[in-house]
This record gives sequence, C-alpha cells and structure tokens, in this order.
Amino acid sequence: MPIIATAFTGQVVRCIPHPATEPLSGALSREHGGRWNPPGSFPVLYTFLSRRVARTWVEARLARGGIALSEVQPEALPDLLVLECHLEQLADLATDAGLKEVGLPSTYPIGFETEAAYPATRPIGMSVYSARAHGVLTRSATATSWEGPVMNWGEIAIFTDYASPPILIERLSHERWL
Repeated sequence: MPIIATAFTGQVVRCIPHPATEPLSGALSREHGGRWNPPGSFPVLYTFLSRRVARTWVEARLARGGIALSEVQPEALPDLLVLECHLEQLADLATDAGLKEVGLPSTYPIGFETEAAYPATRPIGMSVYSARAHGVLTRSATATSWEGPVMNWGEIAIFTDYASPPILIERLSHERWL
C-alpha cells in the first residue's frame, strides 16, 4: 500500500497508567492492540500532540464507561509523559490526500471513533508498519475539529521497531496536568 509520508520533530505527550514502571514500552499495545495494530503484532507508543487532546482522550474513554472525570479515584487517573521525538517517515493520515491514499474517507475519523472501527484501521497500520514507516500521524478521534494547526487535534502512533526512541522530558501526575 502506498503512503504519503511526512516528518515530525518536537514534543508529544503520552498517557500511561500511574503505576507504570516502563513508561516508554509498547508491550501493552503489542499484547492488546490498538487503533493501528492488532493484538500480538508489534509495539506502538500512542501519543498526542497536545495536553488538550490527551485530556479529551481520557474523558472519552471514561465517558464510554459512563464515568465522569470528577468521579474517578485519583490513583486510577493516568500520568502524562512529555516526550521529545524526531520521526522522519510517518504515514500522513492527517490530510485528505494521505487518507485517500490508504482508502480512508476525507471525513475520517468520523464514524471511526471507537474500538468497533479497529478492523478497518488495523490493516492500514499493518501495511504502514510493513513499509517500515516510523508510525502514523493522524487526526484524533476525540477532537471535535481538524482545522488549524495539527498540534490542536493530532496524534502520532510511533512504531518503536523503526523509529528512534523518544526522549523522556517529564512525567506529570494527574494533579499536574488534568
């Protein structure tokens, strides 16, 4: 599958469970899968381009379980990692042209917001991974608009087998970022 490639250098953020001892490990995503990788496939670090997008992701995950952010026990809230990364070969799934190239509609992620859509996105992730790309730059399924700077609504799924390891800048507990 051909892809439109882009690059990214800068900071991203990543939500991790508070008790996590290996914050830069993609082991859980390899085991359980995610939007761009099926269970048992390859490790991915799922990241966001801003704290605001990370917060909307946390709120959306809780809302699917019928829970408000204010109702969660503090120890169950995620920490936030601030990472510096340099990624040269990302599949550009943030633009209409990049989405079209992989067979996704220009309205993506509308209609693809939940895990029910993973059967459509995982094969794309597998193809991007097979092309030895560093990951996927995409529109966040929890953002409400995909206009303006990508930092306001973007995510990067980093394929750790091919990308340079990100550098951990800071780890923030939920009290410091949520």
